[in-house]
Amino acid sequence: FIRRDAFESIGGFNEKMDVLEDTEMIYQVQKRGGRLFYKHNVIVYHRKRRFPFAYLKQRFKFRFHNGKMIYYYPELIYKNFKLLFFNVTILSTIFSSIFLNINILKYFSVLYLMIVGVFALRHIYERKRLAMILPIAFFAQHLTYFLGIVIGATVGFFQINSLRKIKR
Repeated sequence: FIRRDAFESIGGFNEKMDVLEDTEMIYQVQKRGGRLFYKHNVIVYHRKRRFPFAYLKQRFKFRFHNGKMIYYYPELIYKNFKLLFFNVTILSTIFSSIFLNINILKYFSVLYLMIVGVFALRHIYERKRLAMILPIAFFAQHLTYFLGIVIGATVGFFQINSLRKIKR
């Protein structure tokens, strides 16, 4: 929930954005000194997309716009640890593979598979019938996230002048 005066002070939702307008609104409120509070007892329901195609399409769309948002508000990268970590990891991997002739991509891949495996184990323990499909589903979801952010950031880079029109 947001107080009406805070909502009106930022001009409401940014209608130039078709996705992540709520994230942008929260950022605008915080930028103007507003505070956010966590309410542990609030439940938000989202319509579940059917896995795999509708779900992965939605995930890709969100991450694509996250990638473009890097160019709307570059200062957000430094406040979002996951996004900062993602960017540093990808750039250092590309840099080391090209310039240092070190193929650390295979090491990141092994590390990634180990982390995904650990998270999958928890879900497999809860739902044993998913044991075979869950690692593949985790991989598909993360690949969709990765491609969405990279493609969105790339498109954002080439559309930087038009993206400035979206910013408040």
